[in-house]
Amino acid sequence: MNITMILGTESLGVRGLSCEVQVEDRKVVIDPGVALGYWRHGLLPHPSQVAVGEQSRGKIVLAGLPLYLARLSPRQRRLAWENGLRLAREVDTLILDHHLLRDEAGLRWRDQLASAAGRRVFYAADFMDHPRCLLEARRVQSYKEMPV
Repeated sequence: MNITMILGTESLGVRGLSCEVQVEDRKVVIDPGVALGYWRHGLLPHPSQVAVGEQSRGKIVLAGLPLYLARLSPRQRRLAWENGLRLAREVDTLILDHHLLRDEAGLRWRDQLASAAGRRVFYAADFMDHPRCLLEARRVQSYKEMPV
């Protein structure tokens, strides 16, 4: 499976996370914003769905930790760090975006994670060689600079 295009996410100036992937001769758009949930009709994902996930182990796109949520406990933050570090060390390409970049603290968190893992960890914009456009993270600043 190859990520052919990241259509929208926070580092590209869009509040969301959607991408296009190619599996053999098929292109699939993944948009978690329209996800139907893990359980559907009382059933877990079909093994064929799990198999597609197994093929993508080399490249992972994650929404990242929503650091902007004050309700996250120190334990949740520690677990997110440990999981992120383990992923960064285990996969070929790790792309963190979406929730992580709704606050500029996510920039520092990702940089610290990449440094600790000794590996590159991308934002979607960086992965696609596009300039970062952190509109959601800078929403308050935008209203101050350009009142509406």
